Formats: sequence, C-alpha cells, structure tokens
Amino acid sequence: MSLTVDAVPDLSAGTVRLTVAASGSVLSVTRSDPNGTRPVRLIGGYLPKTGTFSFTDYEPALTGQVQYRVKTSTEEAAAWTTLGGQLPRFVMPSIPLFSVEVETVYAYSGPRSSRATVHEVVGRRDPIIVQGKLGTRRGSLGILCPDHDAVMRLVAMFERGQTVLYRQSEHPGLDMYFIPVEVSPAPSGKSWELSVSYVEMDYPAGDVQSDPDWTFSKLAATGGTFDAVAANYRTFVDLVLGEAGE
Repeated sequence: MSLTVDAVPDLSAGTVRLTVAASGSVLSVTRSDPNGTRPVRLIGGYLPKTGTFSFTDYEPALTGQVQYRVKTSTEEAAAWTTLGGQLPRFVMPSIPLFSVEVETVYAYSGPRSSRATVHEVVGRRDPIIVQGKLGTRRGSLGILCPDHDAVMRLVAMFERGQTVLYRQSEHPGLDMYFIPVEVSPAPSGKSWELSVSYVEMDYPAGDVQSDPDWTFSKLAATGGTFDAVAANYRTFVDLVLGEAGE
C-alpha cells in the first residue's frame, strides 16, 4: 500500500499531529468523532499534495475515539486516536494558534427555540402552526480561568467577533461552534470567572488564515529590530499570532 497516515495526539495542546505518506496526490482529509464527520481545516491550497508531509488538527473532540481518513483518487487510509481527559478548551478555527485552556466550565445552558410560527385564530380553540425545526442553542457559559491573564486571553479571542469552538471531555457531542454575544469577567478568589452569552453556529467553512507553524524563531529569521517589531505588531497577542499590522 502506497498511502499511510499516522495520528499522534498532543495532550498538552489538545491537538493531533497527522503525518501522511502518499505516492499519489492526496485529495482530502476528514475527521470523524463524537461531533460528526468534517474535513480537517487546512491552509488554503494545501491540498492536493504528494509525498510525506505533516500538519496539525486543532478541532478534534476531546472525548471518544477520533478517526482520520485520507483519500487519493485511487486509495484510502485511516488512523485512530483519542484525546480523552483534557481540560476544556476554546479555539478560533480560522486562527488555531489562538487557543485557551480553562480550569472548568461550571455552568452551561443551551435552550433552543422552535422556528415554527404560531397563529392564534379568533373562534378557534387550537392555533394554526406553520411547522419549523428547532434552532441552534442560545444560552450561556460560566467559565473558570486560573488567573487574570487567562481570562484576558479568552476575552481577546471573543472580542474579534469570529466563530469560536468550545471543546470539553465530559459529554460527547456537547462541543459547539458559537459566536459570543456578551462577556462579563469577574474575580473569584485567586481565579477569575467569565460569563459568556452565546449563539451556536453551524460548522464554519473556510481555511486556516494564519500560519500554524509561526514561531518566535521565524520572527527572528526576518531580521527585524525590536523597534520594527513594536511598530509592526500592535499587541503581544498579534505578535504571538504573527499578525503584523498594516
């Protein structure tokens, strides 16, 4: 067989490192876990690709078995792994380096409203209903962070107004993509709490927009000065993500 795939979990980062060896052109990589079956998010134009190459999946479920399937035009290979027992994490799919681990999510509400329309008719005992399915969850999360720095990193993620993925290891299928609507940080002893109101979103299409392999070594290789770094990156978060300002 000329197609192989190896999946190695990184328990400290909550990610999976995939290594593919293919004599033919790899066309797709999909992940199946308790959250469903979805394509592994990659940098735009990364596939098709031939040879031996590695990349990281930042969105696997933290509970249950995770299966990866790699396909070429003529072959298919699979690998299994698991990330069970990790602390809850929040990650931005489009910028996966933006990931925050928290101590716990101690409060969760996930009400869903029907999309049905109810018409109350005068003189009729029961209403006329235009049937509709339940919508996505719209509720709140109570998040406990170890310190003020962690809660501020989480707020910095939420203030971008982009879709965020919540992952946890206690309840298979509870993970969700969501948009934060309101956040409220507050001290709680030596820790910090963050209350988040959210609207659940469907799986967001799109590629990884940042360089997932960005490191400070790459920054040093650019040959810039401290003054240039200070001018190009507005905040330390921008520097960590490799997002130079215009």
